[in-house]
Amino acid sequence: MNSGKDMTNETRRSPVDALIDSASRSAAELGLHDLSLLQKVGLQGPNVAAWLSERELPWPQSIYALARLDDGALVVRIAENEIVIESADEDGLPAKLAEIPALRAIGVYGVEQQTATFRLDGPTAAGVWAQTCGVNIVESAIDRLCYTRVAGVSCGIIPERSGGGRTYRIWVDYGYAPYLWKTLVTISSELL
Repeated sequence: MNSGKDMTNETRRSPVDALIDSASRSAAELGLHDLSLLQKVGLQGPNVAAWLSERELPWPQSIYALARLDDGALVVRIAENEIVIESADEDGLPAKLAEIPALRAIGVYGVEQQTATFRLDGPTAAGVWAQTCGVNIVESAIDRLCYTRVAGVSCGIIPERSGGGRTYRIWVDYGYAPYLWKTLVTISSELL
């Protein structure tokens, strides 16, 4: 049932695990991948940029811009003084950021992140966007966060380059993740 994921830490369990196993087609075959076990850390406050710099982590120059670390982690600037960092446990980044709860005195605050991460790719991606999103995501800038609605659900989407094509990272609230997953699977299935 765990789709190859380590389920030893129940708090990191993906909200769509049961749906992945019950899908009539393989989600990967449809171009849909659950990346919800990636760790997300939010930081905000007037000293976030300096704090990141001290740890040799990048500060994206503009709102909605992102920086990619060598280990695959993302640093996404979502407001004037706020970022979200997404990384795999093995990146070691969450350990670097473990001190966040004690930082209030220096102007850096942790912001709880309760979002699932999906990746959409493959031949049905453009058709899925055409049916579910009012923004032309297919033409959106690479490596830039776009907030929009997908099938009626507020999401953050990051178009990415992969090989010769595009993939799309989707951030969605855990509460809406099962609905969005089912919708994306249904539409992708119809487009194949």
